[in-house]
Amino acid sequence: REEAPFLLYKAYLELNLPSPQSFDDFSLWAPTALGDFNTIDTYMLDGKQVFTDLRNIKEIENWSFLEEPLSAEQTNFLEFWNVLGKLYEKWRTDCISKGVTYAGLGARLAAEKVLSPDFTLEGKVYFVGLNTLTKAEEQIIYTLVNQDQAKAIWDVDDHYLKSRMQEAGLFLRRHQDELGPIEGKLDRIDAAPPPVHLWQTSTKVAQAKLAGSMLQDVNDEESVGIVLADESLLIPMLHSLPEDFKVNVTLGYPMRGGVIDGLLDLLVSMAENASRQELYHANFNLFIGNPLIRPLLEQPEQWQDLSKEITKRNIAFIRPNQWSHIKGKIAAWLTSLLQSTDYLSVSSLFSELSISIVTSQKPNTLEHSQAVLFRDLLAKVQALSSRFGYQMEIRTWARYVRQQVNKSSVSFLGEPIEGAQVMGVLESRALDFQHVIMVGMNEGVFPGKDSVRSFIPF
Repeated sequence: REEAPFLLYKAYLELNLPSPQSFDDFSLWAPTALGDFNTIDTYMLDGKQVFTDLRNIKEIENWSFLEEPLSAEQTNFLEFWNVLGKLYEKWRTDCISKGVTYAGLGARLAAEKVLSPDFTLEGKVYFVGLNTLTKAEEQIIYTLVNQDQAKAIWDVDDHYLKSRMQEAGLFLRRHQDELGPIEGKLDRIDAAPPPVHLWQTSTKVAQAKLAGSMLQDVNDEESVGIVLADESLLIPMLHSLPEDFKVNVTLGYPMRGGVIDGLLDLLVSMAENASRQELYHANFNLFIGNPLIRPLLEQPEQWQDLSKEITKRNIAFIRPNQWSHIKGKIAAWLTSLLQSTDYLSVSSLFSELSISIVTSQKPNTLEHSQAVLFRDLLAKVQALSSRFGYQMEIRTWARYVRQQVNKSSVSFLGEPIEGAQVMGVLESRALDFQHVIMVGMNEGVFPGKDSVRSFIPF
């Protein structure tokens, strides 16, 4: 949830530490802490003990060889792990008392509840097509299945079960050991191995073009699954489909790497340097040339003339008096940006610009959908900032906005049971198709690179 870092900082302040960190410093490690708190609950660990053990490990790793007393900096470093343990307990207690939860805590509470002797379900529950389970999920499913209150249906080929050497069947074999033989398992891979064809292209977009050409003679779209290992190929893939070829898109188009993402980088760079009361020439030219900004320029010829003059005279930085003769909202917006000294004014200006971008874009286009999502996201961030009132630097606010943008995607509407299914790897689990086309199966993409940030060593 968007407010989690703000609520976590509130809990942090209520610990009444001697020297609490500012929100700027706290926000650097808050997302990692939230992820670790979720992991602790997901695997039903003792959070306080986890961080106590981590403190002891860090002390042994770093200073066990020292004979003299620890310095203030070293003591503060070790105290950080104690603070994490206290913060976890406070965070968990606050969430439960307020009746709110996060994924890990919800799973943990459910896992604890099913162990209650008087716990019963109103009807039978079916767990279908699962594979890897967390400790909390295992406890929920194993308990309910063993009590005959639930049934687990696994999607698995016997090829992965009968050999302990098959890593892909590790967790399914564990479920079988716990719950008994798996019913309805298939035997396709060994009995009738499906044909697999590998194709290599020179570029990423060429992969989408090739996949589209393979669909030219397909008459039964429902028999086809198009799986994008590289989800950035969604738009090239859709543009490469044969005319009148029916598809349903089950994954969203990520904001990361899109037109809004690039504009956000530019705007943040401009805002962070606004205190100089001038714009760097490269940022200025990129701004007025941005495809989302160009429709907002009321006197585009004068902006272009100014850009040419800047280049001709090798002007490094541009001040407001150099565009004061140009009328319109963008000129006024740029001047206001250079007068902004805090994140609240920058947030308001970004929101104002996003609204203008939405109104200038043609409806039912990807650019319009991304602009609407960006506008709504900024409105949420602005509301949270006003609600909690924490002081923060512009770069802290911008980092939080970027985190939200990176997690967002534009949803596509379609008929889920009609046409070929275009999906990511995650959405393809437990689904079977007569024909499967996987696009973007490049090294470093599939399997993806592990970039999990955590205080807990694995």
